[in-house]
Amino acid sequence: MVNGAVLKKELRETAWKHALALVLLSVLGITLPFVFEWMGKFQVDIGGALGETYRRQMSDFTLYMWANWYSKNLYQILVIYAVVVGMAQLAGETGRNTAGFLFSKPLGRETIYRSKFIAGAAAMLTVMTVATTLTYLAALTAGKGLPALFMAGLVVNAAGLLLIYSLALMFSVIFDDQLKAGAAACGVALVLSIPGWIPGYGMYSVYRQMHAWPVYTGDGFQLGAIVIMTLVAWIFYRIGLSQLLKKDF
Repeated sequence: MVNGAVLKKELRETAWKHALALVLLSVLGITLPFVFEWMGKFQVDIGGALGETYRRQMSDFTLYMWANWYSKNLYQILVIYAVVVGMAQLAGETGRNTAGFLFSKPLGRETIYRSKFIAGAAAMLTVMTVATTLTYLAALTAGKGLPALFMAGLVVNAAGLLLIYSLALMFSVIFDDQLKAGAAACGVALVLSIPGWIPGYGMYSVYRQMHAWPVYTGDGFQLGAIVIMTLVAWIFYRIGLSQLLKKDF
């Protein structure tokens, strides 16, 4: 069960975070198509793999958009966004000395926890989708051909977002200080990036999966990765709930 009053409270208190994320992502995304030709005019004398990557992107608009949106801007901001929202959801109540009042209401702790989670998740998924849609429309407005498949990369990014968000929410229950919750979430999030730096183990990195390259190349929809990330998100969610149910305020 979800409580409407708690939902509204969460959305009202976090509106500025979601608005800021929407503006930042939208500006970055909308700008990309319009600077493509400008960037292509630079004859950058870069050798090796880096130079080859740059030249490939400048010769293929879809590749350029995918590399700069999914493989760079979107997932990086989503990780920070999820931590900032999640770390304050319970620890913020404790820090403001409102936790005792909130949990004294005739609502079960699970209902409050679920309502907070859904409010944050729904808002962040909406921001992510709107910003990506605006990015896609900007490409069409700029007169560039961008396949509708571009939007499909959102699915695996949604799973990654929920994983990091659930992680931060879990620590928001464990720690009374939201800064400590955020630091702990960032620490684990950093550990999750390690496989991506080891040759041959990139597929085990949440962030490499969020690049959604298999969708771009037509090699698959990343269903396995989506299921695993969603399962891990659910585990973090349940751990946070179990900690909340036995916590004293």
